[in-house]
Amino acid sequence: MKNIFTGIYVNHGWGQGSGEGSLPENTEIYRQFLEQFIRDKEIKSVIDYGCGDWQFSRLVNWGNVQYLGLDVVDSLIDNHNKTYRSNNIQFQSLDGIPDELPDADLILIKDVLQHWPNQTIISFIPKIEKYKFALITNCINPEDATDNHDIHEGDFHYLDLTKPPFSYNMYKVLEYTNREAVTDVNQLRWKKIVLLLEHKI
Repeated sequence: MKNIFTGIYVNHGWGQGSGEGSLPENTEIYRQFLEQFIRDKEIKSVIDYGCGDWQFSRLVNWGNVQYLGLDVVDSLIDNHNKTYRSNNIQFQSLDGIPDELPDADLILIKDVLQHWPNQTIISFIPKIEKYKFALITNCINPEDATDNHDIHEGDFHYLDLTKPPFSYNMYKVLEYTNREAVTDVNQLRWKKIVLLLEHKI
């Protein structure tokens, strides 16, 4: 996993950095939603799994939240710790999927699982069920049904975790497209959904 995703960044496989879906102009709706969610749920700590290049995350008002960004791409983590690290903002490199994830109130998994094979996703989801809240963002088919076809690690597929072969008990809390995110509204290029997995304590 580390070699595959490091190669994608080195070779600009998604364009610049983490790709179009992470550009500041394409994440304003998501950022507003996330900030409101953190306030409403009184979130004190966040794990950002697959934090990427942080080009939009640096614009999020994290307040006093204890934030830990995780990624398998060492160069990203090294840069973030030099550039963005503070008393409440930290970053840590991963070798792959850990056996156990750090504790927090909320885990964010944005545009990550859509690059994983189905079986890897199925093995991973139980690891996040301990969190009070998990917000999982993926692209779905903007014009047709999302069939969750399988892929090789590092490739891309439209992904809806509420549909087979997953059928998880998650519910949609946000949906947005490039038409709402940028001024070029002529072509519907992508659609994203944010699913909430909530652990009732």
